[in-house]
Formats: sequence, C-alpha cells, structure tokens
Amino acid sequence: MAEISCATRADKARIARVCGSKGTLTIEKPWFASWGAGKTKITFQKDWSSKPKDIWVKSDRGLYAIEADEMGRCIQKGLRQSPTMSWGDSLGNAKVLDEWLQQQ
Repeated sequence: MAEISCATRADKARIARVCGSKGTLTIEKPWFASWGAGKTKITFQKDWSSKPKDIWVKSDRGLYAIEADEMGRCIQKGLRQSPTMSWGDSLGNAKVLDEWLQQQ
C-alpha cells in the first residue's frame, strides 16, 4: 500500500519522505538532487527513536545529463530501450501522471 501527499507549487518544503515498515528515507531536494555535479543527502532512520544516518550520493553530472548520456549509449549500441528504464516503466509513469492531472 502506498500513499502520496504532495504539493506541486510548494516553495519551502523541498523534500521527499518515504516511510515504510523498516524505517524512513528523507531525500533533500529530490527534484533537483543532482542539477549539476555535487552531493545529495539521503537520511535513513530505522525508527523514530533511533539516530538518523546520513547517506551521501555523489554525482559527477546532473540528472538530465545522466539521462542524455544513457540515451546516447543506447543509440550507439542499437538498443530500442534502456535496460535501466523500459518503455513499460515510462508508460506506467505517464499513465499515473495523467491520472493525477485529471484529479486536480
């Protein structure tokens, strides 16, 4: 089961939080996590009484550069879709976004 609560025009709260039975992940600036080269912080907390653990993800490029490089790699290899993001994944994401837009 999943539940989403968000705002598409929020100015202040720029985090994503995923809560599950094993703990909570908090991602700072999830939409622009790696706009350029740099580090992104993800915080993991096993339960509310435990000390949070910071996980730093380093990137030498921004998110869009990674996507463009993957597309170029697939074209060079003659692949019709990336093994990291299939057409089914992309269509599924588009379907959810369309349904979400219709509900607004």
